[in-house]
Amino acid sequence: MTTDFTTPELSALPAPVAGELTAMLDRWGGALLSRSRVVDDLLDLRLVCAGQPAAQARVDLALSDLPGQNLVARDWAVAVVADVAELYSLAEITSV
Repeated sequence: MTTDFTTPELSALPAPVAGELTAMLDRWGGALLSRSRVVDDLLDLRLVCAGQPAAQARVDLALSDLPGQNLVARDWAVAVVADVAELYSLAEITSV
């Protein structure tokens, strides 16, 4: 499933952040994801969001509350990505 990042709230994100979110969602196929893949992707996202404390805190919360022992529901992971994108967008708007 390819994700369309042309919606207004995501198109406003800096290219590195939008690129990382797009790559993550494109890698996540199926209803269940490898827990280790999700951890790796969230750690990568954390680095990309280093300039936005609220977005980085959401990633930290996701890492601390990661469900499952071996598998993670894609819906859960996508919700985290949506939250991070929204927080990043809000931080960009308020910093202008």
